[in-house]
Amino acid sequence: MSQILEPSRLLKLARGFHPKDDDSYIQSYSSLLTYFQSSDPIDWSRFVVGVHAIYGWMPRVLTIKSENKNHIVNLVNQVRFEKLDLERKELLDLKLCINNSIVGTSKLLHFLNPKTYAIWDSKICYQIFDLKHHYQINNVDNFMTYLSQMRSISESEMACEIKSIVSQRVGYDVTKLRAIELVLFMKE
Repeated sequence: MSQILEPSRLLKLARGFHPKDDDSYIQSYSSLLTYFQSSDPIDWSRFVVGVHAIYGWMPRVLTIKSENKNHIVNLVNQVRFEKLDLERKELLDLKLCINNSIVGTSKLLHFLNPKTYAIWDSKICYQIFDLKHHYQINNVDNFMTYLSQMRSISESEMACEIKSIVSQRVGYDVTKLRAIELVLFMKE
């Protein structure tokens, strides 16, 4: 495991975490989460609107490709309502639909089920694995390894303290996975 993922180092990052009051990245998170956490099932239209909203949160333009919309919508609703942990093949299906991007896919999965999925992006990838190239960042296996490590860390004793600190500093409740990911993402 990367040294930066050691709970004591993460706790130190959390204690030094002080987002600006007007940080739109921090402020918009809870609104996106509310959209995906509504009790309504997600149909294709809500999926398209939601993924566009997430991409508005990102620096890339979105292209949605799907030959099987029902399969995608079923996966999304299973993750949201049944807390499904997707297999590699299912992650690849979603990735291909969402700009062929595991980064965009991870963000969708996180907003659907923030207790199970952590956000993955180039900054996190570099911090943890020292991987810099697009093909490394966009690799489903690297994402799955990261997710496994993040879930393990979220079960540590310090994860609750990290969650408490980050929730207090951002002004709303976050999951343990989000707290850990956020202190890694915001690390200078």
